[in-house]
Amino acid sequence: MPIIHRVITLVTFVVLLTASTLVAQNDTAVMLDGSRVSQNVKSIADGKVTFDGDAPPVDVQGLRRIERAIEPTASEATARVHLLAGGMLRATTVTMNDETCQINWLYGQLKLPIEAVRGIRLSDESDIKKLPAGHDTFTADLSAPPSDKDRLFVTVENKVQSLPGIFADLSAEKVKFTFENQDRELERTRVLGMTLAGGGKKPDLTGMTMIHLADGSSLWATISTMDNGSTTLKLASGVELKLPWASIARIDVRSDRLTFLSDLEPTDVEEKAIAYVGSWQKDRSVRGKSLTIKGKTFDKGIGVHATSRLTFTIDPKFNIFAATLGIDDMTKGKGDCEFVILADGKELLRKRIKGSDQPQEVRVNLGSAKKLTLAVEAGEDLDFADHGNWGDARLIRE
Repeated sequence: MPIIHRVITLVTFVVLLTASTLVAQNDTAVMLDGSRVSQNVKSIADGKVTFDGDAPPVDVQGLRRIERAIEPTASEATARVHLLAGGMLRATTVTMNDETCQINWLYGQLKLPIEAVRGIRLSDESDIKKLPAGHDTFTADLSAPPSDKDRLFVTVENKVQSLPGIFADLSAEKVKFTFENQDRELERTRVLGMTLAGGGKKPDLTGMTMIHLADGSSLWATISTMDNGSTTLKLASGVELKLPWASIARIDVRSDRLTFLSDLEPTDVEEKAIAYVGSWQKDRSVRGKSLTIKGKTFDKGIGVHATSRLTFTIDPKFNIFAATLGIDDMTKGKGDCEFVILADGKELLRKRIKGSDQPQEVRVNLGSAKKLTLAVEAGEDLDFADHGNWGDARLIRE
């Protein structure tokens, strides 16, 4: 090949490579029905998401999530601020006084009302071997419902002690705390963390989004705008926050148009297993493990054993039921079930699935039904290994 042709070919290759790099795909919007739009998000405003490509704008409430190919960002943060609404901020320094929590983190400085904070972990937890005995008591208290008193977790002779009382002040060096009606002042280095009493009311998160950041932080917020690489959020606490769009790794939407059945309580339960002793589970298989069908794991859903019938009273505004059906992987390919969906007692779908089958996506129009029944009936071989999974079982309002 002549040299001039080689040069032209090389230049063409470089141009094509550069062009492909410029339009590299890193956003995927997942709709309520499970369909996906793989185009970069251009802007978000007035509750609408627009894309760089030819996909039409979509309503934020019509989304389940936005996935982004953002690399994790290293952070020197050692403190963790756990929010009452849910989520956690990785902080380099945290102070609290005058009913305000001041946080320095990778994205600047943030001030929150103290009632928006559920707890603060001050010590570094990266090396579990160096943590004092009883360090997990902080995590346990954090997960429990808030009590009527604050609680300080202090390290004494390499063992954590829990002190109920009233928090007063957290500075860069000291923690002031009232314990047994006496004001105490402790060196900050002795305090593993603290949980705060339930003064604040956990907000209704319906319609909000869980924002996952590249540094590992997460928080509940409403996206006010996103344009020109800048995102404006209104936190669940009411505080406004601006972040680079490039710092956001994932957005999960708690849509007001979607409800997971595992977040509801059934009004009627019938279970008549012959070869298994156990009951249905929320967000777990009937054996209490992860809901998994052919290697795909579901965070939400219902695990049952044949024969079972779960009936839910539902809001008629939710007119679609969708789920992924299959036999749990723990049966190692065994099992044979019939999955049945009924609305107000009328059978809408019946599908036979064996343990060797791939996951089955179903979507059923419920009309204006007020009762939804999910039944799993035994196939051949009685009900041996009939561990049925209703993966991602959800109600959708179209």
